[in-house]
Amino acid sequence: METVKTSAERAPGIRPKLLIVDDDDGYRKFLKFRLTDTYDVIDVSSPEHALGKVVQDRPDCVLLDLFMPRYSGLELCGAIASLGFTSMIPIIVLSGQSAETYKKFCLDLGARDYFEKPVDIKRLKDRISELLHAKAEERSAKPRIPVTMNLVLRGADVRGNYFEVRGSTENLSASGFGSVLAVPLEVGTVVEVELLPHSQQMKGRARVVNVEQPENGLTVYSFEITEKSGEWNLK
Repeated sequence: METVKTSAERAPGIRPKLLIVDDDDGYRKFLKFRLTDTYDVIDVSSPEHALGKVVQDRPDCVLLDLFMPRYSGLELCGAIASLGFTSMIPIIVLSGQSAETYKKFCLDLGARDYFEKPVDIKRLKDRISELLHAKAEERSAKPRIPVTMNLVLRGADVRGNYFEVRGSTENLSASGFGSVLAVPLEVGTVVEVELLPHSQQMKGRARVVNVEQPENGLTVYSFEITEKSGEWNLK
């Protein structure tokens, strides 16, 4: 499976894409209005929808509120930063909470910066630009060489039927992978995963975090590795 690239990596001249995650509709619309002169902006109001957007749309930067209903921005921040195929996306936390209290914790989770609301838009734009430039330099210095890995997945599909299917991935990391499968799964499904050949003894469990639209009977799934055993010598 071809690795999904961010908008800035797909073609020169395309404006970088931002994802705003904030349950405050008014503030989210304000941010979008102030940033659309420089960036293509998409926005969601809930963390549970945001992770799917991150995996599917691959924004160049995520602007994340800290406290929202049901799931917190802290949980989303940790998930984005830990998944191998989204960890390069910089996260900026925008919060009404004190930076003195929460900034270090957010940076430890994987955020790149912390802004207290109300946000200085010029300073925010400057910081986004710095992070995107640094990311581009990092990717240029460490080009990715895709390596196809074969794997076996086992578990129960959406109908509760047991399956065992072989697949492959080109974006395996210690945190996750993507694969095209003909098995019907839903977000949150946990499967057993085993990398081939068997001699490597790389086994574990993985959870579905995103499901892309079916095409020709196949579906693109993104998995987060939740448990590992054996020789998972991956970065």
